[in-house]
Parts: sequence; C-alpha cells; structure tokens
Amino acid sequence: MRALSVIHIKPISFIHAPMGYGKTVAVREYLQKEKIQTIWVSVLTKDKDAFWRDFCCVLRKNLPREVDVLEAVEKLGYPTDPVKMDTVRGMFARLNYPSKAVLVFDDVHLLQESEAGQLIQLCLLLARQGVFPPIVFISRHAPSQMLAEPLLKGIITEIGPTFFALNKKEMQAYFKQCGILLDETDTAKLLKATGGWISALYLYLLHYSQHGKMAAPTGLSALLTNQVFDKLQDETRHLLIALSPLEKFTVHQARLCYDNAEAVLTDILRRNAFISYDSTTESYILHALFRDFLLQHFKTLPVGQQQKIYLNNAKWLIEHDEIRKAVKLLKEIHDDTETLDLLDTVVEHLPVTEGNGLLMDLFRTCSPDSMNQYPGVMFRYAMAALSSKDLPTFSDLLARLGHYCSSLPENDPTANGWKGEMELLRAFTKYNDIVAMSAHHKRAAQFFQQSENNGSRLSGQDPWTMGSPSVLYMFHRKSGMLEKELKQMHDCLPQYSQLTGMHGAGAEDIMLAEALYNAGKFESAAIASHQALSTAQTYKQIDIEVCALFLLARLEMQHGEYDKSINQLQIMRKRVEEEKAFSLLQTTDLCTGFLHMSIHRPEKIPNWLLQDGEKKLYAFAGGWAYIVFGGTLLLNREYAKLVAHFSRLIQKGTYRQNIMFSIYANLFIAAGNTGLGLYAKADTALFAALELALPDKIYMPFATNSTFLPQLKGLKDDDSYGYDIHRILQLSTKLEKVRNGIIFRFFSKVTPSLTPRESELGRLAMTGMTYKEIAGAAGLAPNSVKRYFAALYKKLGINNREQLKNYFLKQENNIF
Repeated sequence: MRALSVIHIKPISFIHAPMGYGKTVAVREYLQKEKIQTIWVSVLTKDKDAFWRDFCCVLRKNLPREVDVLEAVEKLGYPTDPVKMDTVRGMFARLNYPSKAVLVFDDVHLLQESEAGQLIQLCLLLARQGVFPPIVFISRHAPSQMLAEPLLKGIITEIGPTFFALNKKEMQAYFKQCGILLDETDTAKLLKATGGWISALYLYLLHYSQHGKMAAPTGLSALLTNQVFDKLQDETRHLLIALSPLEKFTVHQARLCYDNAEAVLTDILRRNAFISYDSTTESYILHALFRDFLLQHFKTLPVGQQQKIYLNNAKWLIEHDEIRKAVKLLKEIHDDTETLDLLDTVVEHLPVTEGNGLLMDLFRTCSPDSMNQYPGVMFRYAMAALSSKDLPTFSDLLARLGHYCSSLPENDPTANGWKGEMELLRAFTKYNDIVAMSAHHKRAAQFFQQSENNGSRLSGQDPWTMGSPSVLYMFHRKSGMLEKELKQMHDCLPQYSQLTGMHGAGAEDIMLAEALYNAGKFESAAIASHQALSTAQTYKQIDIEVCALFLLARLEMQHGEYDKSINQLQIMRKRVEEEKAFSLLQTTDLCTGFLHMSIHRPEKIPNWLLQDGEKKLYAFAGGWAYIVFGGTLLLNREYAKLVAHFSRLIQKGTYRQNIMFSIYANLFIAAGNTGLGLYAKADTALFAALELALPDKIYMPFATNSTFLPQLKGLKDDDSYGYDIHRILQLSTKLEKVRNGIIFRFFSKVTPSLTPRESELGRLAMTGMTYKEIAGAAGLAPNSVKRYFAALYKKLGINNREQLKNYFLKQENNIF
C-alpha cells in the first residue's frame, strides 16, 4: 500500500508482475481506501479497436458532459499513426476531468507490443501537457526499453513484482490468518510451487481446507478443476464455458445462453474470486487465469454448438450497432451463409473506408459461390476493395456483379435497383473521364426511375474525394481540355449528386476555383471557393469542404497572411473532427505539407508523408502525397533521389491520367537535373511540363518552384512560350516577396533591422500621411520617398501599409 501511494501523485505509474500476483486487486483496494475517483479500463483482448471502444465507453460513463467529444474519439479509432496521435491528443486536452481522479489501464500486456507502445506514447504526451489525470498501467510485462528515458526522468514510476510476491514469512502469516499453521517444509514446497503469488496460494488453501493436509505441488489447471470448476453447478459451468469466447459480456448476452443467467452470475460473483462486475460498463469480466481455463473446455464443445454461440452473440452485437465487434466473432463461425445473412441486414453501414481491414479479411474467407448470393454485400466489398487499392479484387467483384445483374429479369423494380447500383459502380472504371462516368450515371438514373427507390442505397456514404485534397487533381485528365472539363463537371455532377443524396455537391465549383487559382486569378478563385464551401456545408459534404478550405488557405498564403492560412487548416481539422470524418485526417496533413512546401519550410511538413505516405492514403489521394514528397526532396536539395523517384513514377504510369501529377513530376525532374548540372535533361523535362500546363494556363506549379528553374527567365522572349512565361515570372516575383515576408514575420528569430530613416518614414506612414506629405515632413523628394518605401516593403516582406502598421505594433509590444 505504501508503494502504491505514488499513483495519484506521479504522472504515470507502471505496475508489473506475473499473472495471479494480485496487482489488480491491490490497486483497486488502494484507490477505494483513499476514496479516489477511478476511471478503470480493462484490456480484454489483443484487438486494439475493441479496447479503444471499451476505453471510450468508460470515459463517457465517467465524463457524461463530454459525450460528443468522446464519440468522436471512438470513431477516430486507435491512434496507430502520428496523425491520429496528434488528433486524439488535442481532443483529450479539451476534456474536463474530475479534480481528483486516476485513470487505470489494466492488463495492457494483452495489446500487441507496438500498440501498447502507442498507447503509452499518447499518455506520455498527455502527461507532459499536464491536462490529464494520473495514469496507471498494470501489466504482466516489465517496461520496455522505449520507457527507459521517462523512467529515468521520473515521469514514469515503476512498481515491480517484489511488492506483490509473498515471501516465506508472509505466506505463513496469510495461512495462519485462515487457521492453518505452515511448517518450514510445507512453506518451502509452496514457495517452490507458487513463487509466492497469491492466486496459486489461494487455490492451495482451498485444497487444504478440503483434504485437511497440504497438497503436493500440482498444476494450476488441476487446482482450478478440483477447487473451483467441479464445485460449480452444471448450469453455471455450461454458462461460463459458453461465455468464455467473449472478453466481457452483459447480462443480456448471458441470457442468450441461459434464461436464468442473471441469478447464476450473481451467485458466482458473490462466492468466487475469478469473475468481476464493472458497474461503469454494466458488464462481467472473467479473470484471465480462469478464462484461459474455460476456453480450453469451450474448444472441446461440438463445432455446431461453438458456431451457435458465436452467431447468437454476433446477432446481438449487430442489433446493438456493434458491427465491428460482430465482424470479429463472425470470423470464428466459418459458415458463409450465416455470416452473409447477418451482414446483409446491415449492408448500408458496413465500413469501406475507415478501418476496413477486418471486414476485408472476413470477406476474403467467404467463397465466391456464397458471396454471389448477396449482391448488396458484394457491392460494399467492391467499394472497400477500391478504397484500399485492391484493384484485382475490385475487378473480380465487378465482373461477378455484372453477371448477376445481367441474369435479372427486365423491367422488374427490384432488378432495376440493382442495375442502377451496378452502373454507379461501373462509373469508377472510367475514372477520371467525366463524360464516360456521366454516361453510367445517366443509365443509373434511368434504372432508378423504374425501381423501388429514387436513388442509391449503397453509394454516397463514403467521401466523394476518397481523401484527395484537390478536385482539379482528380479530374483534369487531358492537356488543353481543362475549360471543356470544367463545363462537363458543371453539367454532369449534379445528376450524380441527385442519385446519391447530394454526394459530392460543390465539387464543380471547387474544380473551377482551383483552375482560376492556378491561372493566377486569385480574386475569382476566392469567390468560387466560397461558393463551393457554402454548397458543401449545406449538403454536409465534409470532403468538399476540406478542398475549399485548402484552397482558401493557399489564397491567404498568396497575400502573405500565414497566420490566416494556418487558421484555415485549423478550421479544417476541427470540422473533420466535428463530422467524425476521420478518413480525412491524413488529407488535412497533406494540406499542411503542401502549404509549407510552397513557402520553403520542409521542417513543418508532417514526417509520415516522407516515409511511404502514399501507402497510408486511399486510392485517389496517393499522387498528391508524392507531390509533397517531391517538393520536400527539392527543398532539401536531394536532386539525384528526386530525379530517380519521379522518373520511375512516370515510367510506371500509375498517375498518368492525373495531369496535375504529370506536370509536377516533370517539373521536379527538371529542377533535379538542373541542380545536378544535367541541363539538357532538365530542359527536356521542363518543356514536357510546360507542354502539359500552358494550354490550360496552369502557372502556379512553376511560379512556386521557379527558384530551382533559373532557365525559365531565358524563355520569356520565346515566340511559343513568351506570354505564359512572362505571367509565371510575374507570379514568381510576387510569391518570392510574399515568401520572404512570411519567413521574416513568422519564422525568423532575428528582427529585420531598420535604419533610422526607414523607421522615421514608417512611423510617419502610420499617421495616415500620403507620400507627398511624408516627403514634406522628412525633407525628401516624393520619388525618393517612394524608393524608400519599396526597399522597406521588400526588407520586411510586406505589401501594404496595413502590414507595415502591424509590424510597428508588434515591435512596440515586443511580439517579434
């Protein structure tokens, strides 16, 4: 108890000892004795997602005023990557915790080592923020090497097995309190048999009370059988065996096995130490030692009986909207018909973007013949395969669904509904050909008009952009055709949206806005962006909202308003969290990376984007991750790696239908070869990029990266490229000035020093004087004043008097 007194004082306590040493009981006893509010979370399985749901459920019960945030935390899922880690950290920081509380994670050893490490890393971040209650980890395993530093610094306090194991004297004292005197010989035998751990000593104590003498050392399984299991009534044994596959269970689930389950559980809870009840989650938990024992008995049941238990519990979970937990149990049934029958009842809610790995694994275990009988499940399976970039599976399912639809009768309302769904799915095979996709959408509309539904049941639930931060990137597919593509999108998208509950509404406006932005028409781009944002918000299309906010952030950056640009990203992140659209979290990091790439700040680009970031994104967003990666290599002057990487990508041709990617890829190759002094190769790639971009006035990729392309200036008088190059260089000059200003104002630790004359003129300007009035007050010619201000603006990286005023105000308040 003295050792445990640190757990409500220190930020994190790590308590470890082998199974049965009484760690959990000791911590519970201590916290109850000290009357400390306890938020207790038991890890019951290696399934990190099940643990995360349990954790969020416990938090909701203990923090009822924070339900909205905690529901979002649950949907976000286990923080397996830096993006989720940062998001959930921010969410937890906003919660209001009781003034005196302790958070306990029991049995964390059940998590995979890497996942337990992620949980501990999250808790370390929260502890360092100072916004979280003291945290206790209870584990069978000692702290890993990754905790060496926080242990050394005292952030984590270690309480090891020596505090829990009974020595000879303590064993004799324990047995004596129970009326049994141990001699030295029996004590030595018990110590050898048990290692001093309390659960085994308790079982030996039961054995002694039955036989009147100390038992010879024997296995725990035999002790559990003789002293616990065999003493239970038949109905109790059968119930516990049936419930053992569940990490925890409610009385309602127990009733699926036995009508009088509540009375049985109450009785065993009263007189047995191997089951506990958690009033917070209203569920029962078997001690790990006892559950392992019962599972061995469960495996001896007839296969049909095992399957019935799994199926009944899966049905109950689905009825209570616990689809992911149900999927896990369904994997154990090995009965395609039962599995697919059940999934077909919730087909519209099957996850195909966020965390679809478990579902994909289940689908793969089902035979094609069985799956063919469930077209709804096959449709969702196809979408899940597409979003996870499993194109062979997508193609196979498409063929099988096509065969199914062709076998349906003509002019049947139900059949026409399936045929409409099929046309929407076939449209993805024509990505990103707007007209070809629209042809499928029109056929879908005709089928839906003759069906029982006016639109799709199975399409429209997932992000329309599939994680891409740019609609222009997705749908501009042919050089010289952008204006026509914009018109096609404007004409075609509304028809698709009408069929799918306004899915993708606003995408046509954001595509237009991005085209205007890339042509350097910033004011018109801003208008179109706000139109897209308004439409997206009206129809709750959060992915389109993200694209609009990203463009508005880029526009703020063009005006040198870095703080406002970052604010748009913060709004974006907040909206993603509010809408629980966590498949778009990586998209927000893509936007962050791209913005900082454009102002030459590679250190602000999220690290995961530089480490196979494309693999963590959905099918239609991967190319944008490569663009950010390429920009980072360029800024770090890793020219050889840049050229090799993008030459391979162009040769591979994965993103050849995305013209924006091809422009950037050739531009990066040109810049890389320029840096290596391979000018002929650089010119070849540069002209390839220009040929793709200039017919559609796509200037911004060149203007942003012109620092690495000095040969652009030599083309300003070229008969073929002169006009466009002149415009690119104009934009480039402005961008360089803006970039320098942002670096001075927001990143430089050294304030740009002004001469006395510059300071004098600047302060006169703050009074509202005109150049002519300033000239008179300072004794200078008006033209000299104008030259002074041009130099001053360049030095400070600003564009107007309002920004100059802000500079002097910050100086006065010591903000710089």
